[in-house]
Amino acid sequence: MRATFAIVCSALGLAPTGPPATAQDSYRVEALAEAPPEEIAAPVREALQQEGLRVLDAEGTPVVDLWLRKSVPAAEAPGGPSGSILLPFLEAGQLVGAMRLEGEAGDYKDQVILPGVYTMRYGLQPVDGDHLGVSEFRDYFLLSYADEDVEVEPVSQEDLQILSSGPSGTTHPSVFLLLPAPEGAEAPSIVRDEQQGRTGVLLSMPFEVDGEDAPRPLAVQVVVEGAGPH
Repeated sequence: MRATFAIVCSALGLAPTGPPATAQDSYRVEALAEAPPEEIAAPVREALQQEGLRVLDAEGTPVVDLWLRKSVPAAEAPGGPSGSILLPFLEAGQLVGAMRLEGEAGDYKDQVILPGVYTMRYGLQPVDGDHLGVSEFRDYFLLSYADEDVEVEPVSQEDLQILSSGPSGTTHPSVFLLLPAPEGAEAPSIVRDEQQGRTGVLLSMPFEVDGEDAPRPLAVQVVVEGAGPH
């Protein structure tokens, strides 16, 4: 069976969606002393951290590598959700990082995503009848081909929809859902949500707030196993 990937992101301390349990027997995460891949355009690569994180399966085979942005601009100090928007301080289309898939994977809609290097940008699920009941929150990370997404600046939601449909090979973007992280979990680590059938890795993502000297870290859970209704 193909491994399935979804992205889940939130501040630590928000209520989890289900009871988490550790899953170190299935996956593990380790520091990756490797600069972002050369496939990424120079301006984007320079905005990323020079070391990443690697998720490995139970056999020690690399599954996914992640490089986060050095700091992601935030419109205000990160806090709790606003209605169905988990991260209301972010702007749709913002660059948040890059991903390298080592094997064939699937997004939150279980669309096939081939091995390769991709950018990650923040987006919001449309409010329309086609997406009712898909998820509690509208926040997503969307993948785009690294050689097509070459600027650091935010892109429009319309352009992001187009860019992100390339990796899925369909008319639908490559979507990676954002949800609350388990309360009290520490990054980096692996967690398991048995109720939802998801395994995730917790990261620490830096957000840049005007007037503050240093980026403010936020817990980020990247779900490496599990998909939603589609």
